[in-house]
Amino acid sequence: NAAITADITAGRLAAGDAIATTSYYQGNQFGGALYQVVAAATGTDDGGRFINAGTRQLRAVFDRAVKATQYGAKCDGSTNDAAAISAAVASGLPVDLDGRSYQVGALITLTAANAGISNGTMVATGAGISCLRPGADNCVIDRVAFSGFSNAIDLRFATVAVNGLQVTSCVFTGSTSADINTFGNTFNHDVTIRDCRFTSNGTPGFSVLLQLARVRIESNWFSGYKSGAVAVSIFLGQ
Repeated sequence: NAAITADITAGRLAAGDAIATTSYYQGNQFGGALYQVVAAATGTDDGGRFINAGTRQLRAVFDRAVKATQYGAKCDGSTNDAAAISAAVASGLPVDLDGRSYQVGALITLTAANAGISNGTMVATGAGISCLRPGADNCVIDRVAFSGFSNAIDLRFATVAVNGLQVTSCVFTGSTSADINTFGNTFNHDVTIRDCRFTSNGTPGFSVLLQLARVRIESNWFSGYKSGAVAVSIFLGQ
């Protein structure tokens, strides 16, 4: 960004020019995007779609999806990437985790209808952390591996209807409460959990704890359950 800002200041880049980057941070090789130079304050700097650059802004040209690394996720095994993933989610486009591993230390809410997140690994940075909360209809969570969360997908006690959730081809390990938890929420309908892999951490608890109506659970794999552990518990809602 410093080099781009210098080129804008020197007049080598003007509004309307296009820039292709190979990385988000200097020194790594991911998170690059195609940007157009636009007037300052065209949009709000969110670290991804719009980025301030001196007297101009860079506006990212995204297609059908956005990568979390294009919003500043570092994937370095120590940085909490939750804020970057949340910013990518806020773009309203499906989020591609790009096959990388992310440290997550705060709840990420999928706020847009038809939101999606896919293709990566999310690891809890500590105890008692929930990872994803679908907050709108028809969210899709696909090919995501979750590790070490209290509740990997957490819809407990939500006060709004969230219908049509699809959880497909995901892997859950080491959850201390429930991998997918909708307890106390009777507003959720038409939930599909398919082709997922659940591994108990060996302590009493649940993998799938649901309180809803119209649920489909098919072709999943459960392992490691001992006395006091429950693979699936369903309380039918209205």
